[in-house]
Amino acid sequence: MKSWSATEAPIPPPELMFRVSGGTDSTYFLESGKATRDDFARGLATVGRSFKDFNRILDFGCGSGRVLRWLREEVPARRLAGSDIDRPSVECLRSHMPGMMPGRTTDFRQARPSELRAVAS
Repeated sequence: MKSWSATEAPIPPPELMFRVSGGTDSTYFLESGKATRDDFARGLATVGRSFKDFNRILDFGCGSGRVLRWLREEVPARRLAGSDIDRPSVECLRSHMPGMMPGRTTDFRQARPSELRAVAS
């Protein structure tokens, strides 16, 4: 399977970018995803941790992978997973960023406990 970087992975269509970043500018989509990843890294550093300290990372509310594409530069794709209630976004994530754990679509407002456990495993 071909390896990819955050900027090489295909950009989602404008309507999916808008859902997660509030606009359709691909540069902003990429930069805001990287900034969010960096914010998470700084937060982890305050407690002496980094992304590499975790066996798996779940991006809850992943959309079309705005942050996951940048997390991929920190840890292997096989350790990343995304979950979102928006089916088109998850389908885009699956097709544009291969090698990750399968994305899941779950409406958490109506999910049964077994569905929530499946997303976290």
